Amino acid sequence: MSWFLTGETRPYRVKRGSFGRVEPNRATGAFELALRYSILDLNDGSVSGGTEENVTLGVNWYYGRNVRLMTNLMHVDTDSKGGSEDVNILQLRAQVYF
Repeated sequence: MSWFLTGETRPYRVKRGSFGRVEPNRATGAFELALRYSILDLNDGSVSGGTEENVTLGVNWYYGRNVRLMTNLMHVDTDSKGGSEDVNILQLRAQVYF
């Protein structure tokens, strides 16, 4: 789920079944907060691959129509036959698109 702090919306094209570009309302750009939870189960019959859960908090900055800077902080919890492990990940990405 996400929420634009600066009031923008993410357009959705029904005929294409896709999202359009976010266009900032201000010269300073648009800011978006995002939260995601996901789980992956790799156990199937005789295969014991374990499970993984992660929670991601993201902050996106849309500067103009063609530039997006993204920051994600993830907490990953794995549970496998070899043991369980918690990992924290900080992910940064810059995107220029046309």
